[in-house]
Amino acid sequence: MRGSSSRRRPEHDNSLAFRWARFYIFVEMADTQISAYISDATREEVERYVEAHGLKKGSLVEEALLHHLQALRELPQDIVIPPRIRVSRRSFERVAELVQSPRKPTKAIAELMSAPAGAGERFRKPRRSRSRA
Repeated sequence: MRGSSSRRRPEHDNSLAFRWARFYIFVEMADTQISAYISDATREEVERYVEAHGLKKGSLVEEALLHHLQALRELPQDIVIPPRIRVSRRSFERVAELVQSPRKPTKAIAELMSAPAGAGERFRKPRRSRSRA
């Protein structure tokens, strides 16, 4: 038995808190410094957040980096949406044209958008059940 704890969680405990506790990794703040240029908008957002939550900027940045890196490791690459998307000038102009003069919606989209809430469920592909063998 590791440690001197008298309280042990049962092996079958699947509570959310227990599952997260098993994967928590303590990371000590190091002496390494990273320098980066960020936009004024991002800087203002960071300052508002740390002020509102009583954090240090370095702590927020490290936590954000760890969170982002974990997401990149664990999530399928095709569902990670970058916060900024670079496009060519030609692509940007095409998107701007579509926004200013949108195409006529297809019949399926028109039906979906005019249907009451929840009615769009019929358009979704059925989920495959995941059975564990």
